[in-house]
Amino acid sequence: KRKLTEFVQGMELLRTGGQIIQEVFTPHPQLAEICGPRASTVRVVIAMTSHGPKPMSAVWQIPTGNNVTDNLHHGSTGNLVSSVDISNGRIKRVVGMNESGDFNETSKHPDTGKELLGVALPEWDRIVDLCAKAAILLPGLRLLHFDVALTSSGPQILEVNKGGNIDLHQFASGQGFLTAELRQAMRDQQDYT
Repeated sequence: KRKLTEFVQGMELLRTGGQIIQEVFTPHPQLAEICGPRASTVRVVIAMTSHGPKPMSAVWQIPTGNNVTDNLHHGSTGNLVSSVDISNGRIKRVVGMNESGDFNETSKHPDTGKELLGVALPEWDRIVDLCAKAAILLPGLRLLHFDVALTSSGPQILEVNKGGNIDLHQFASGQGFLTAELRQAMRDQQDYT
């Protein structure tokens, strides 16, 4: 108990405004084999329409090197980001930043040499269902960006953003975010309450 008290006192809570302590999770075994022991997340975009929640886009953020997080941070971390087929969870395209500061496509994880293209993210249907159900619980938000951890105990929502980084999807897919399908979903939102 004393060590816990010392730990909390050392957190400088007054200066930082508080801290959140979360349980550490281990990556899904299939993904640990590909990426090593680091955690990774998938960002799923859900549009709320008059027909209900509609999955629009997804990217898998892939950790590399000694990074303990999977953030791309516009390529500066060395991590990768991939476009995910929203219908089946398969990886379609993977990009990372090279030494010149340009985004290049790749097909293998730089640390493990494991193939990334075509990999099916585990429990994909469960991930999409979890995000769609959560979106219903957040009335008034029409385009939600869920970050879902891919853990050994199943998908876990870490956060939802109402204005997530659209550039992640554009870097990963090599295309603009405002697709014809998203435009239709936005038209369908006019009747959504």
